Amino acid sequence: MVGLVGATTLVLTGVFGFVTLFFLEDSIGVQMTTIGVVHIVLAGLSSVASMSSMLLVGFWFRGELSSRAAGIYSLISVGFVFVTEGVTAAMGVSHGPIGGLMERMTIGGFMQWLFVTALIFSGGFRTALPAK
Repeated sequence: MVGLVGATTLVLTGVFGFVTLFFLEDSIGVQMTTIGVVHIVLAGLSSVASMSSMLLVGFWFRGELSSRAAGIYSLISVGFVFVTEGVTAAMGVSHGPIGGLMERMTIGGFMQWLFVTALIFSGGFRTALPAK
């Protein structure tokens, strides 16, 4: 069940990310628009959904698939994304100089987890999952 919920939140991450493309972020220093607010809300939902999917899939790896290594990898990855996302949010509010870098590190952390998870499921990492 945890795996199904994790997969569903992963799909929601993609949906939120795709819909965000239609609501552009407001430029710094201009009055916030409704479209800009929707962008921020969708980005926040995408962030929560991505971290939730990483956490849930990590628990699923550890539980149902009996893959401790893949589970620990997922938990470390979600920890990295959580920290970088927090710094990204702080930089966005304060218009800090490394906000863009931190945003890309957050996205990169999620994308590397997604890539490795896809390799695990495709059989690219044969030792990560038990033989059936």
